[in-house]
Amino acid sequence: MATSEDKNIRKTFTVLENSKTDNEKFAALLLFAKTTNAKELSLEDRKRALDAIGVTFFNRLLKSKNIPEDCEVDVYRSLALKILSGLCGDNQLVLEFEVYKNLRSINDIITDSDSQEDMIIDCYDLLSAFAQTEEGSIKLVDYGTVTALSEVITKHLPGCEKGQIILQSVLQLCGDYAWKKDTPSMQVVLEHFCKQLETFQDERKFDLCAVVSGIVSSLPKDVAKKSLQRTWFKSLVHAIADMFTSKLGQPQRDPALRLASSVLDKLGVDCILPPNSDDCKLLLVIIHLSCIEVRISLENLNPDQIRSKADTLVSCYNLLELIICHMTSAPSLKLDENQVLQLHSAMEGAFNSVIFYLREQSELEIQRVDPSQIVLASVRVLGSWVAEETSALKARVQEILPFILKLCTCQLKCTKTKRPSLKKKSVKFKSDTEDRSESTLSSELESCTITQEETENNTIPENVDLSKDSSESHSDITSEDVKDSCSCDASESDNSNHNHLVNQDSTNSDSTRTNSEESEKLEINKSDQSVCSNNTSSGTSVSGDINIRNVDLIGFLLPGFCHMTAEDLSRKILLDNDLQSVLSLYFKNCVDGLEEKFEEDILRSMETLCGVFLNLVVLEPELIAENEELHKVTQSIFKCAKLICNKEDTLTLWANIITLGVFFLRQQAHVKYDKDDLTKFFSMVVSFIKAPYTSLTVDSAEVLSVAELYIPVWDSIYQLWYLCIQATTSCLPMYPTLVYAMMSTGFLPHIIRLLNKVHGRNVDEDTLLCLIGVITSLVTSEVKAVDVLRSCGGFEFARLYNCSELEKLIEK
Repeated sequence: MATSEDKNIRKTFTVLENSKTDNEKFAALLLFAKTTNAKELSLEDRKRALDAIGVTFFNRLLKSKNIPEDCEVDVYRSLALKILSGLCGDNQLVLEFEVYKNLRSINDIITDSDSQEDMIIDCYDLLSAFAQTEEGSIKLVDYGTVTALSEVITKHLPGCEKGQIILQSVLQLCGDYAWKKDTPSMQVVLEHFCKQLETFQDERKFDLCAVVSGIVSSLPKDVAKKSLQRTWFKSLVHAIADMFTSKLGQPQRDPALRLASSVLDKLGVDCILPPNSDDCKLLLVIIHLSCIEVRISLENLNPDQIRSKADTLVSCYNLLELIICHMTSAPSLKLDENQVLQLHSAMEGAFNSVIFYLREQSELEIQRVDPSQIVLASVRVLGSWVAEETSALKARVQEILPFILKLCTCQLKCTKTKRPSLKKKSVKFKSDTEDRSESTLSSELESCTITQEETENNTIPENVDLSKDSSESHSDITSEDVKDSCSCDASESDNSNHNHLVNQDSTNSDSTRTNSEESEKLEINKSDQSVCSNNTSSGTSVSGDINIRNVDLIGFLLPGFCHMTAEDLSRKILLDNDLQSVLSLYFKNCVDGLEEKFEEDILRSMETLCGVFLNLVVLEPELIAENEELHKVTQSIFKCAKLICNKEDTLTLWANIITLGVFFLRQQAHVKYDKDDLTKFFSMVVSFIKAPYTSLTVDSAEVLSVAELYIPVWDSIYQLWYLCIQATTSCLPMYPTLVYAMMSTGFLPHIIRLLNKVHGRNVDEDTLLCLIGVITSLVTSEVKAVDVLRSCGGFEFARLYNCSELEKLIEK
């Protein structure tokens, strides 16, 4: 039986729907406001009311200046806002009902210091509904609300606190778009907060850290590059220096470290180095404090406490990644020996704690593993360490490899896509100090278990000392305590190798062992594909919300895997724990991703992955020959080679893929692959062998030269070219389709005439030997090749380059 309240609502709706003129609608609205609590209506009833009123009527009420003499000046606007805010509190209704058409009127109200308080509150309720979704946030940008919020905040108008929260939410969801559409307003608001951050000398300074961090994190790349010239940048660096050279307790340390992480992540480590600062001391203090924070948290706190510090811990991890990347790729910090030793010792201690924490997690069943930011970020940051430091903590890292691979396997099963990616999602408004909620593993993980017993049964080195898991508490250490350890004056000597952090040259030198045929050529390690690039596979900073679906664990581990697969013990542990299956599926997902878009992080990961596979094909040839998962890799190689063929921006990856494919096929001649796939792939192999070299006229003489297309990448792929020719030479007797590709593409006439034309000028010995080898192999594999040689200058070539064996073959 209907209640009297239901009858009143139905009666009100009838009046609304039957009103024709503006006067009738206004009277109906007054009745509606008096008899109905809009926020308690069902979604269906709210939609019915909005349809009955119409968006244009609200627009007229908000803009109308014809106010009856006996009414308050804001009676129309106040009524419209009250009903709109009540009916459109849902973040979808504000879009469905096209409330954004009223945004300019709302902007005028919040920037008018004379507006009534109730009206301002209603305006912010509506703006909050918009700011909960990406689509709504874009509307706020398009209709000038970001400009209005900037004015409200900088002029400290009524509601500026709510305006600040809404602006932060907009920047979180579409910050790049907001900057591009309204850079001047964003610069003004950032200038405002940075100046306050520099000026305040009380707790307000640390309350502002989250605000400034959010705005800085939203900076587009092009704006960030020009930021060092802005006045707000100087204020920001001065404020950070002021914080980290003061005595900080735990409540101050957390926001300061999160701010430093965002600033260095977006503006680069150089932003706090000379000439922007006097010396390296500020950077050293920040890194030392980050190391201490990691040790305090992971060694002394319980799981709930660790989860509550997720944002701070992940920010510290980000700082460690940044300093590793800077020290291995940027100009020297010019530290003296003592500073280098102290820095390396601090970082080693921090990563020892990371391993300790992951070891504890590995003893749980996988369903009980905390899949939040900390576990995944711990694996990621450990990947940056093992990518560059191959000796320190090696045994400890080997200990947890089974767990890491199990976690990677679970991620691949959960994502089932080309790469983990952030989904657009609604956000809830929170205070600046409120922690983000923790993410959880999806239900697919329930089928994946790893127990303590299983971990112990895996291959783990016997000399691991588990007694070093715990360490003394550092809970009372503050920034004041680490300043002394960083106070040594920077030496003028260039300590560019940084002694203990492995530099690029040293990592490349031992990356791959070779068999006798390739001992001088195979140097494939991909450690130069730095995991420290903070354009992460997810497209977000490490300091954001992380779950199993949007962190590319494998991508960050690949450089380390490249080192480990070159070492006997590490490689055995990895293969015993099914590394080959993990990498095979990951490779397939990456190739599938290339069908949609050529993303830089996918290309870079695939180049590094090729290095891992090349290590395996040289050191574990039987595995490549027999493992069915690796046979699937070959099929993915065929697909990938076609996708990226003849594309300038993927030339480096194409060289890797072609070379890897030939190496795999050399071990898999017994496997039945589709003949058409083989023919197309071998045609690309021949193209890669032919294309890099051409002739160039220098001082009226023709000399051998690298083709223009290949010049930008030649330094990074010339070794691959040598390896590809060597493997192709071995494959010719095995694959008639390769012989056919060589003959049908005119390989012999092209190479013979080119080398005859340059007459030995600029032809180095290695290049000549490789080409002679593949020509000789082709001639012995195909009788028709002799006739081709005779017709295109084969005798001249053989005599010019002293190829007695080839000359004899031609004469026969």
